[in-house]
Amino acid sequence: MRSMELGGIGVERRRYAVEEIRFALARLYRGFVSWTSMYGELDEAEERERRERVDQLLEGLSRSYLPRSMWLADETREKIEDFTQKSRELRALLSAEVEEKGYERARKGMSRRVSKKLGPAKKQVDSALETELSGPRPSGWRIRRK
Repeated sequence: MRSMELGGIGVERRRYAVEEIRFALARLYRGFVSWTSMYGELDEAEERERRERVDQLLEGLSRSYLPRSMWLADETREKIEDFTQKSRELRALLSAEVEEKGYERARKGMSRRVSKKLGPAKKQVDSALETELSGPRPSGWRIRRK
């Protein structure tokens, strides 16, 4: 009976890890959307604050993802790492553009680029994480039996 209880703990830890990763990814995407939003007026200080928020969210995802990645299938990890890499690249590209052109001129195309580059990758990650929660366990997992 004890081994069945421990197996349940592993399932709960896995579910918790998947939900935490999902939440961190969603916050990062929303951070990009907020930074690149076409609505409302922003001054340079507000733009910088939103950009720094994206940096914080990227850093937070990096710190929290690695210890939780052990609970994920290889395919899911690859999709998350792809999304994270695209996020870093896009952040650098958009920041350079803001520095070069100024936020008002640069922001016109920023939102579209976030949707185009990160949107599909986020959908793939969301789908993979949903599969993690409902699908079979990653290979290498053992089912504990009494």
